Amino acid sequence: TAQGMIEASDNDDATTLWNDVGGAAGVGAYDRLAGLTQTTPNVAWGLTSTTPLDQIRLLRELVGHPSLLSKGAQLYELGLMSHVEATSSWTVLLPGFITAGIGVGITNPVLASVSVSVVPPERSGMSTGSASTFRQVGIATGIAGLGAIFVHQIGPAVVTSLQTTASGQGVLAHAGSRLGGALASGSVRQATASIPSAAARDALLSAYRTGFAQTLNHLMAIAAVTAMVGAIGCLLLVHQRDFVLSIAESGRAAQPEADDGPTEVAAAQAG
Repeated sequence: TAQGMIEASDNDDATTLWNDVGGAAGVGAYDRLAGLTQTTPNVAWGLTSTTPLDQIRLLRELVGHPSLLSKGAQLYELGLMSHVEATSSWTVLLPGFITAGIGVGITNPVLASVSVSVVPPERSGMSTGSASTFRQVGIATGIAGLGAIFVHQIGPAVVTSLQTTASGQGVLAHAGSRLGGALASGSVRQATASIPSAAARDALLSAYRTGFAQTLNHLMAIAAVTAMVGAIGCLLLVHQRDFVLSIAESGRAAQPEADDGPTEVAAAQAG
């Protein structure tokens, strides 16, 4: 039931699971234990109201420690959320997008602050410009790299799926080398128009969905590993000693030394 709800966004499975845990009352009891104070379950689960803060708390329950969930339950849910199937609707991407959005929202202000804190104040403009440039270059490189991987993998994935059925094998025999170009350019529906058999057209579209889902899973895994490597690099390479005191902080640090002057003069005069 949970698998169908998460991987295929099956509303019937979601309703069954909702009822199995006690409906709005059962979910509300769990929410109170988890500290979700701004979430109100509705009898019609699709009308449940919540807030971004409670969603962060829920994510902590899913991946954090301590948690009301066992490690086995956490790993099971994360496993379901990490796979996109050919029959999945767009809503299956929402948990990942929400998590990524929260991460970006938390990280962006810190990056801006760090970029001007590791250089003297008179060089803060240079540091901000460099950080912005590298971020844009990273985004462009990531899009190009992941796009190249997608184009490289989508063709073989679709061909492998087509080879599993007689109709699919007929598509391969009919389309030949033209199929690779259609897959790479995303013009699969146009390619199906030249296939006379309805069964063959359905086989091609089904194989494309399967291949697309498999390739998207690979891209998400690559992006997650890349982000993890970057996070570990920041943890190891950024140190407190790298930060430069601001002018105000430097003045406060030097203030006690400046205050010692009159005291020393008075002591010398008294002597």
